[in-house]
Amino acid sequence: MIDSMPATWNGKAYAGVYLLHKAGGYNCVATIKWTAIGVATDTMAGLYRDSEDHSRNLIDQGNYKYYAVVHGYAPMCVSYAGWSAAAVAVSRWDWCS
Repeated sequence: MIDSMPATWNGKAYAGVYLLHKAGGYNCVATIKWTAIGVATDTMAGLYRDSEDHSRNLIDQGNYKYYAVVHGYAPMCVSYAGWSAAAVAVSRWDWCS
């Protein structure tokens, strides 16, 4: 794990959003719910690989009970995000090779 942040709304944290890195340019983003665990709610994990070409971004979004996760090759700078219900977290662009 190289970074993490809480997904918050109105000052309350609803999920943790984690950026993981594997040698060779592979990254993973996991949004793990801290509330409404076991209840299907709108949950998203996003790995943004290119600020200009949004088709290169990877997103896993759905009504999940526990977590959303996405992984892929991202050798350059990345940003990541996640949400659970109304709580959101978005990182800056960083982690450049």
